[in-house]
Amino acid sequence: MVYLRNSFLAAFHFAAAEDPGFGHPRFLLMDTIEDKGMEQERSKHFQKLLALRSESASSDHQLIIATSMIADELDDPKYIVGKKYTHENRTLNILTT
Repeated sequence: MVYLRNSFLAAFHFAAAEDPGFGHPRFLLMDTIEDKGMEQERSKHFQKLLALRSESASSDHQLIIATSMIADELDDPKYIVGKKYTHENRTLNILTT
């Protein structure tokens, strides 16, 4: 279900990126791909499909995918913004003395 729901969101986004008269923002933030139990390989495949579709869009748009399981092909400065957080490099660093 999460794949289907996110596919609908992506369809609206890319329709707006192709049709100037389509009244939908050309911005999409996806932060729920993994939250509802999408399997890792399916999530990575979905990311690759979104990147491929994004590169072929005919207008400027922005697509942000918040993920902890990035596809290897997309783990590149061309696609990534900001730091990569791991168990050792946490988002919240608390120093203890």
